[in-house]
Amino acid sequence: MKCIPFIYIALIVGCVYSTDSNNSFEDDEFSLIIAEIQNKIKVITDASNFNTEQINANSQALKNIQTQLDEVMAINAATMNQIDANNAILNGLIPAQSEPVTTNDVPSVDTTSSQPSFEEIN
Repeated sequence: MKCIPFIYIALIVGCVYSTDSNNSFEDDEFSLIIAEIQNKIKVITDASNFNTEQINANSQALKNIQTQLDEVMAINAATMNQIDANNAILNGLIPAQSEPVTTNDVPSVDTTSSQPSFEEIN
C-alpha cells in the first residue's frame, strides 16, 4: 500500500514531463508571440520617447518665441512712449489752432512768374 502513492507521483511526474516535451512546439510559438509583443512594446516605447523629445523641443521653441515676443512688446512700448513724448514736444512748439486750416488760409503762389524769362537774363 505504501507503494501506491509513489506510483501516483511517478505517473503525475511522467505526465507533466511528457506534456512538456509534447508541447515544446507550443512553447516555441508562445515564445515567438512573447518576443513579438516585446518588440512591439519596444517600438511603442521608442516612438513615445521620440515624441517626448519632440514635445520638449517644441516647448523650448515656444519659450524662445515668447521671449522674442516679450522683447518686441517692450521695444513697441518704448517706441510708443517716445512717440508720445515727441507729440508733447510738438504740441508745445506749435500753437493749437481753434479752427482747422482751409485752402483759403493758404496764400496762393504765382508759378508762372517765378522763373525769369530768357530775355531778362540777357
